[in-house]
Amino acid sequence: MKQGIVVRLLVITSSALALASCGGSTGGGVAEFKTVTVAAQSGTTRLESDVLTGNSCTVDGSTGGTYATDNVDVTITSTIYPGFTGTASPVKIDSYTITFSPANSSSPALPAINGSIIGTTIPAGGSLSLPIAVAPEILKYSLMNDKNLQACTATMFQYYVLITFNGLEVNTGTRVTFETSLNVAFADRSS
Repeated sequence: MKQGIVVRLLVITSSALALASCGGSTGGGVAEFKTVTVAAQSGTTRLESDVLTGNSCTVDGSTGGTYATDNVDVTITSTIYPGFTGTASPVKIDSYTITFSPANSSSPALPAINGSIIGTTIPAGGSLSLPIAVAPEILKYSLMNDKNLQACTATMFQYYVLITFNGLEVNTGTRVTFETSLNVAFADRSS
């Protein structure tokens, strides 16, 4: 009986320590700064990306078409801590990283994309929508020319995508990362 209680206390203590070691993130894309919390939310859960837009499929293959960047709107929201009585700080977002994890064995590994959005500031208690280039034209070009994604076929590469933002609370100097996620499917889609 006493052993069961000790085991339960150890499990509870271990869980609490594991959560406490997670730093400034409370999970679910929410980051804790000194005066505010910040959360990121993707405008879609799945992006269906057309790798080659406007091409014609002929007996001899694909003709024409262009590579065009697909953006995903991400809303970043700042929330002032309940009961906070001081001056809440805005948060500057200076960069982000997009990582792609293949969703199946037929999808090749892709490099991370690093982006800069220096000067983007979320006011304390406010929100801002940012267009993030999740499927830039250079990546689509690489999928077709380096990763063997065939035009005019049913080939589809699918990924779990994580967008990690780097934020700095202006008046406190606190730096924290926070994230949002979505799924992306790359294919040559018919017009």
